Amino acid sequence: MNDFTNSTDLLETLFDELSDSVEAHFGNNIDQLSIADTIKRASSIQGVVYPLNVEVIKDIVKIANTYNLVLHPVSTGKNWGYGCAIPPTECDGRISIIVNLSKLNEIVYFDAELGLIELQPGVTQGQLYKFLQDRNTDFLVPVTGAGPDCSILGNALEKGYGITPISDHFQSIISINAVLPNGEEYKSPMSEILEEKGYRAAYKWGIGPYSDGLFCQSNYGIVTSATITLARRTPEVMSFYFWLPESESLESIVNSVRNILSIPSLGVGGINIINSTRTITMNSTLASLRNNRNTNPLDPNEIEKYASVHNIKSWFGFGAIYGTKDSVKSAKKFIKKQLSPNTVKILFINKAKLSFLQSAVSYLPKVCSENVTTLLEKMGKGLSMMAGKPDEVALPLAYWRARNPPPDENLNPARDKCGLLWYAPIVSMSGKDCDRYVKMVTDICNVYGFDAPITLTSISPFAFDSTLPILFSASSTTESEQAIACYKALYEAGLRNGFVPYRIGSGQVQLFNERQLSAHKLTRNIKSSIDPNHIISPGRYV
Repeated sequence: MNDFTNSTDLLETLFDELSDSVEAHFGNNIDQLSIADTIKRASSIQGVVYPLNVEVIKDIVKIANTYNLVLHPVSTGKNWGYGCAIPPTECDGRISIIVNLSKLNEIVYFDAELGLIELQPGVTQGQLYKFLQDRNTDFLVPVTGAGPDCSILGNALEKGYGITPISDHFQSIISINAVLPNGEEYKSPMSEILEEKGYRAAYKWGIGPYSDGLFCQSNYGIVTSATITLARRTPEVMSFYFWLPESESLESIVNSVRNILSIPSLGVGGINIINSTRTITMNSTLASLRNNRNTNPLDPNEIEKYASVHNIKSWFGFGAIYGTKDSVKSAKKFIKKQLSPNTVKILFINKAKLSFLQSAVSYLPKVCSENVTTLLEKMGKGLSMMAGKPDEVALPLAYWRARNPPPDENLNPARDKCGLLWYAPIVSMSGKDCDRYVKMVTDICNVYGFDAPITLTSISPFAFDSTLPILFSASSTTESEQAIACYKALYEAGLRNGFVPYRIGSGQVQLFNERQLSAHKLTRNIKSSIDPNHIISPGRYV
C-alpha cells in the first residue's frame, strides 16, 4: 500500500479491473449527494462503489480483506433520519468505502398466484408499485412514509413497518441471499434445498436455528436479494379517522385501540395516533410560520392558535379496514362502538365516499371549500397509501426547520439539508405508559429547544412504536450538536422509564453498543468468526 501516493490512487487501481461490473467514485469524484445526511457530522468516506451485478460483490469483499478496507453496504442510501449512507464509526483510520446497492434493482422472481416476490436491494417502493400495476396484479406494496424512492429490502432489514396488512416488514421476508464477509455465499436453508430441485420456499422459518435473523439490523454480510410475501388487495379498503376532545388523555383511546387490534378477524391494519404538533409539522403550508420565528420550540399558545385556525385537535388517529364489503361493514360497527365514547368525531371513508365528497365541495362557500379540499386531498393520498400506493405525503415533515420549503415533488431531505433525527422507542399499549411517555419526551424536547411531534403506530395489540422526529437545520453545526444531545437525553431517559428504541441511527448506535448486553458476547463471537478482519460496517449494532 505504501507504493501509492494516497488512498484514491490505491482505490482506483484496485477497482480498475472491475470497471465493467462496478461504477466507482473516489476522492474528489464522489457525488456529495451519495454521502449526504440529515444531520451535520464528519465522515471519512473515501469512495462509493455501485455493483452492477451480484457476482462482483465477492470480488469487492476479496479486495477489502486483502487490503484492509472497510465496506459499508447500503440499499439506496436514503435511510433518512437514521444516518442515510454515513457509517457508524470512523474506522480507526482505515480506508472506508460505501457499497451502494441501488443499481442492483432487479425483480428476480414473482409468483403471481401466491404473491411471493424476490427483490434485489435497489428495488424501490415506486418501482415495485409500477411492476405490480403493469401486470394488473391484486397485491399491495408494503409502503412506508419514506416515499416511492426508498428501498423495500433496506426498510425490511432494519425492522421497518407500515400500515398495510403486513405491517411488520421483516416478518414478510421468506428467504435471504447474501455474500458473507469471508466471501462465502449464504442462502436460507429451506430455500437452498428447494431451489436445487427447481422449487421455491413458501415458509419463513425453515429447519434448525433461524439464521436469516442474523441479517436483520446487523453487519454479517451483504444481502443481495430476498423473497418477501405481499399482502393481497381486498375488495374493500376503508380508512377511518378519529379526533379526541381537547381535555382527553391518551389512556382511554389507547385501551379502545388495543381492543380493536385484539380481534384479527376485523381486518384492521396498523393504527396511528398523532399529536397536534405532529399534524402541524407535517403541513407544508405552515412551514413558513416555523421558519419566520426566532423562538423555539412552538409554545402551547402558538400550537393552540395554529390548531384553531386549521381545525387541528390535540390528538388525531387513523387506520384502515381491509376485507369484503360485508366484513368491512361489520368491522366498522365494532370500531365505531369502541371509539365513540372517547372521541369528538369519527369519519369512515372509502374510494366511493371520497369521490362523492370531492364533487360536493364545489357547493360550499369558498372560505370553507378551500380547507375541505385540502383535507380531502390529504385523505385521498392517505387512502391510496393504505391501499398500497407509495407517496411523498409524509416527507414535508422533514422540512419543518429547513431553510427552504419542500419542492413540489422529488423530495429528498438529505439533499435539501433538512435536519432530521428519529427517536423510535417501543411503548407498551397501555394508556398509563403512553401518558408517561408523552410527558417524558415533551419535557426533554422543550429543555433542548425542539418541538415534540409524536406519532404512536401500532405494531401489535401489545405495543406501539413511537416515531419522534427531532427537526432542525442540518446546515447548522450548532443545531446538529443540540439535536444529538437531545437524542442522547431521550435515549437515556427512555431506558430509565421502560422505553427502548427498536432502531437506532448509525450516528447514535454507540449508545446501544456501550451497554455490553449479554447478547453482545454471542453476536460479536459470530461476527469475529465470519468477519475476522472486520471489513463490514464495524460498530453497526454488532
